[in-house]
Amino acid sequence: MKGRLVVIAVMLSVLLVIPATSYQTSMADNFHIEEKDGVANVDGNTLYVGGDGPNNYTKIQDAIDEADDGDKIFVYSGVYREGITIPKSIVLEGENRYNTAISENGTVLKVACDEVTIKNFFIKSDSSNYNDSSILIRGDYVVVEKNIISDSRCTGISLKSSSYCKISDNIIKNNSYDGISITEQSNSNNISNNDLESGMSGIYIDSSNHQTIIRNSITHFSKGIYLTECSDNTVASNDIKNNVEGIFSYYATNNRIHCNNFISNENNARFAKFFHLGFLAPDIWRENYWDDWVRIGVKFIFGAIYVQTFGFIGLFIPWVEIDSHPAKEPYEWWENE
Repeated sequence: MKGRLVVIAVMLSVLLVIPATSYQTSMADNFHIEEKDGVANVDGNTLYVGGDGPNNYTKIQDAIDEADDGDKIFVYSGVYREGITIPKSIVLEGENRYNTAISENGTVLKVACDEVTIKNFFIKSDSSNYNDSSILIRGDYVVVEKNIISDSRCTGISLKSSSYCKISDNIIKNNSYDGISITEQSNSNNISNNDLESGMSGIYIDSSNHQTIIRNSITHFSKGIYLTECSDNTVASNDIKNNVEGIFSYYATNNRIHCNNFISNENNARFAKFFHLGFLAPDIWRENYWDDWVRIGVKFIFGAIYVQTFGFIGLFIPWVEIDSHPAKEPYEWWENE
């Protein structure tokens, strides 16, 4: 009986696969990326923190409190031990991300406003509380770029009820929990060109849709990318290596997973779904490179469908999804740039 179920699952999955078109190794450039300008408009004054100039502030929060919407705060190199809340649309920029450091025993930077930019800092939290983050975002059109977020005992960057944000060109390493967490209906964010290494999940997406996850390096996590109860996300041209699981799709549907490298993960990809009409829109896998593909035919992604029978009792039925055109060689975006 189990054998018949597996065969039926395979046949149905093949019928559900949309025929792939011909892709090039630069396929990521052809994806539609829903991205809006999230940079705060710098049309005001520039305030300075640290340094030797007259009237420079000694604390970042003091400068923020004095700033107006549209101002820029420039922070000279140094170590600033303070928790910071940003309730205004400003640009907060460090002199150099290797030696302009902010640390705190708790959430370090809290963004509580739309149109904020944070760039060129080294940010570390000493908190071991799962609910804390090095950067917590509760605002739309926020940009976090060119920072180092490392050695925190909590999550690196958390987006909660935040949309149209851009998280790019950051180094996010050795944080105890998630590298980037996107939850609470945070939609249409762009996560690109980040170097993520070590922790629970590299990128965790829960109940949030329409993300663009592109050209990130994701290594040494329990789950490289963890999709749960979300849909219509694009995961393209990422380097997913040396994780326990490359991607785990948990009750998630209609996510486009294209042109990624899956290399040296204990399990490259896995999924679980509920049996209902929504499951008929499976995740769409195309032209990924799989180091465990036999180089003949399609690549099967194994998972299970949960079928509820009586009350709260149910069973998992083995199921498959398919990458119908796996790449024969790994992509080499970084080497070509």
